[in-house]
Amino acid sequence: MSSRTLFPLEITFAKPQLAKLLADSSRMRQKYGATAATNIPIRIGAIRDAKNLETMVRLGNLHPLRHKDHGKFAVSVDRQRRLVFAPDHDPVPTLADGGIDRRRVTRVTILQITDYH
Repeated sequence: MSSRTLFPLEITFAKPQLAKLLADSSRMRQKYGATAATNIPIRIGAIRDAKNLETMVRLGNLHPLRHKDHGKFAVSVDRQRRLVFAPDHDPVPTLADGGIDRRRVTRVTILQITDYH
């Protein structure tokens, strides 16, 4: 067993402004509304507590994105918004079929909170 499995998943933010915004509940409420401002820290905490991307499967409708956002993932924060993130590995761990090996993804970068519907 790797010692890596004993530690939570590592999170970075794509932009310092995003990290600052998501650390300020008042600003989040202003920008995203009360429900999202409540759920965003919960989602980030659950991501942080995961051992790897595979253990996050039950988290807020975790789903891979497609097309231009292939290789990224999202979780729901409210009815319209999603927290979008990507594996923070170079290269990204892959399976024999070319898909992302979720068990080996232990670092992610939070990219944005968005409504892509």
